Amino acid sequence: MTSTVEDNNIKWSSRLLFHPADLSTSSIGGGSSDSSAGGNSVVDDANLAATLTTQLSDKITLPASVLEAIVAQAPTALPSPLTFRLSNPARPQQRATHVGVREFSGVEGTAQIPRVVAARIGLEPSQPVVVQYVALPKATSLTLAVLEDDDAKVDDWKALLEAQLRSGYTALTKGDTLVISDPSSRSGKFYQCLVSDLKPEDAACIIDTDIDLHIVTPNGNASTQGSSSSKGKNVSQASNVPLVASVDGTPIVIPKLDPGNDAKLIINNWDSALPINIKLSNIPTDGNVNVFVGTSEYSTSSDVFLWSTLLAPADVAEKTLTIPSGAELLRDYVSNTDKLADKIYLVVHTDSGAEMANVVIAVDQAPAEQDVDMLDAGNGPADPSSKVCANCHKAVPAQSYQMHAVFCERNNVVCPRGCGKLFLRRDGGVPQTHWHCDECTEQYGTPVYGNITASHALHNTYFHEPVPACPQCLPEAPHTGGFASRVALALHLATACSGRLHICRFCHLRVPQEETTYLDRANGFTGHETRCGSKTTECTTCGKVVKLSLLASHMDYHNSLRLNQKNVPIPCTNVNCVRTLTDATSENPLGLCSICFGPLHSTVYDPTGVKLAQRVERRYVIQATRGCGKPWCANYGACATANPTLRAGGMAQVMPLVQALTARANLKPTSTTTTAAAAAATANGNPGSEASLPQFEFCVDEMTTKRKLFVDMVTEDEKIYARAWVARAVELAKGNEARARQWLETHAIKLAEQ
Repeated sequence: MTSTVEDNNIKWSSRLLFHPADLSTSSIGGGSSDSSAGGNSVVDDANLAATLTTQLSDKITLPASVLEAIVAQAPTALPSPLTFRLSNPARPQQRATHVGVREFSGVEGTAQIPRVVAARIGLEPSQPVVVQYVALPKATSLTLAVLEDDDAKVDDWKALLEAQLRSGYTALTKGDTLVISDPSSRSGKFYQCLVSDLKPEDAACIIDTDIDLHIVTPNGNASTQGSSSSKGKNVSQASNVPLVASVDGTPIVIPKLDPGNDAKLIINNWDSALPINIKLSNIPTDGNVNVFVGTSEYSTSSDVFLWSTLLAPADVAEKTLTIPSGAELLRDYVSNTDKLADKIYLVVHTDSGAEMANVVIAVDQAPAEQDVDMLDAGNGPADPSSKVCANCHKAVPAQSYQMHAVFCERNNVVCPRGCGKLFLRRDGGVPQTHWHCDECTEQYGTPVYGNITASHALHNTYFHEPVPACPQCLPEAPHTGGFASRVALALHLATACSGRLHICRFCHLRVPQEETTYLDRANGFTGHETRCGSKTTECTTCGKVVKLSLLASHMDYHNSLRLNQKNVPIPCTNVNCVRTLTDATSENPLGLCSICFGPLHSTVYDPTGVKLAQRVERRYVIQATRGCGKPWCANYGACATANPTLRAGGMAQVMPLVQALTARANLKPTSTTTTAAAAAATANGNPGSEASLPQFEFCVDEMTTKRKLFVDMVTEDEKIYARAWVARAVELAKGNEARARQWLETHAIKLAEQ
């Protein structure tokens, strides 16, 4: 049973007629995964965007009289947000649902309700619906169960659901089914999610509250993406997860390759100073197998790529592709820096109708070997004892050259177009299916040829068939003009296309990059990131509200202040104390904090510091003979309570210890400023200042003893921060370890940064 909370004694309910909100497609509420208008055509992007705004939401539109009635009952401010309970009077046994409100501009006597909401309570158009104002508690915990069977294309369920809950929903009810759109789908892909658990009650508001969100996917795991090692293994096309390829030349066998079953690989670690060599081998001569290369998992395929082996000789058993070091296309298209892509994606694809087995791919970064031109008249053959055949251009031993030349001329025919391909005379010489592309050979500077009709057709499809327009550009950002070939279109799709998918760095969703202007690129953002980054957030350091797009530079400013700060913490000179000195606690010549200096304070005039030295010596004698009497004392070097052996030999043993401790105290007349400067230098890691800095071993309280354990652990074991910074952090955090570490990360200067 769902309970409601009375808010300011507002009581309002009414029976209104259900009127559907504007709907461009009828399948959203019907559970179909592909949106279509009447089942005949796919909705266009503009209609789809409008549909998602109104339909994939729980916000209803009510008449203005509803707002007037609620305002009249509100004694002070109007509650925010307003939430309502919807129930179907025709089905009293069916549970109710809870919604928010979009606006109060509806027709009197009606309620405009999204169909996905109406479907929860079985409403039909023009049927009455009971609308009741309720004040719901803030949600604290939410569990959503994804009902979709195929979640392979969703990279981050949590980011997707969080984004759409923020933008489209006000209230949730346990047992409701939510419809979530996939922003990366051009045809309107939808997923259904069940609200399987909700706390603190079965109905709650999700606005302005921190919620512990749990996602249960169909396979029982919220994280379905990942990578696995490919070394010494075969590539499996059963998964969309790319396999990791090393750049050490390790061959990777593709056990099964067909037109609908591409092999996907990823290169994570590579040296930008060396070229990347990709080698395909064991290719059937009648199979059109190629590798396509890109820098995005979502923009690398046989239709979208930056490099390919399409220009390599077709119908051969081996193809090689070399990506030059520091290639311009390896740089992020929208990044305004020289930073290269972090990953390179490979797709092995075939256009052959037959399945091919055991195609091998290998990647290495060895510098390309220089080919020796056997026809170079200036260099001659590589071996002086051999001669180059004038027909087949192969080097043969000089003693058998005449026999080889006669046999070769009688039996072999070399292609007259310069590709060097040999054919048998008994088979008719150069076959009619052998082809050359003079245009591409001249344009790209490498022979482009093949031996079968299928490879010629594939070449013409990619290089010589113009494309009138980009099929992926968003309607609001059309690409002007067409493309000379599919290769030109593929480069556009992989870089400048407004429909190119990418992971937004702000909403963390896979979305189209949208139209990217020169200003966007100068700032290093896509068009979507510029729009998404205009949202604001609160800086965790200073509390200032800044745009998401400016947050990185804002944090860089804080980091610059951190590295250049002058007010470094000054540690107390008592080695057992972990307090730091401030302007109010450093007015003493010993560099002690106010707590440690308190027992030594005296109003007696002492210009030479002799009496102060006597008080220090007296305190050491008391510690070494009687001890401090505190059971938690850890002052093992100067207190009999912590170390009873100090007084075992009586005063004959105590006095040499006291003299040594007094000598370490360096009790010479000195100014407070000099002591503080020496302490500050020590805090900054300047070892040359430690000799002039006094050191005391006085007993401290229990809280300080416990905090010293944390300071010692962080300083001596982790060795990231100087001791003074750790002491300052634990002092400000009042002993809270998590808060102390957070303060160190935000404010302290690391040893490696000094």
